[in-house]
Amino acid sequence: MAEFGPDSGGRVKDVTIVKPIIYGNVARYFGTKREEDGHTHQWTVYVKPYRNEDIPVTLYHLLKLFQSDTNAILGKKTVVSEFYDEMIFQDPTAMMQQLLTTSRQLTLGAHKHETEFA
Repeated sequence: MAEFGPDSGGRVKDVTIVKPIIYGNVARYFGTKREEDGHTHQWTVYVKPYRNEDIPVTLYHLLKLFQSDTNAILGKKTVVSEFYDEMIFQDPTAMMQQLLTTSRQLTLGAHKHETEFA
């Protein structure tokens, strides 16, 4: 990785970098209601890069906590609510440009999302 000194904070003009992301939540039925707390599903909230790159991020998202589909309620189907979005960086600094364009793949091979966004 290149070293950036104190004078490297200028903007790289006419450069736009787009980073696609997927965010959402998944509910998986336990099979029965738990005795200790009465919960019926395990919930997972996530933000992940569309191309499976390493991009740590903090995001606030309202959860879809109820599904009216009978198969989902009975645990025959996993409840998934996910969305495609893009983070757009306009005229990034030289350091930010390098960080955004040199990310590494987290896994080898094909990566599948729950929802088809193509």
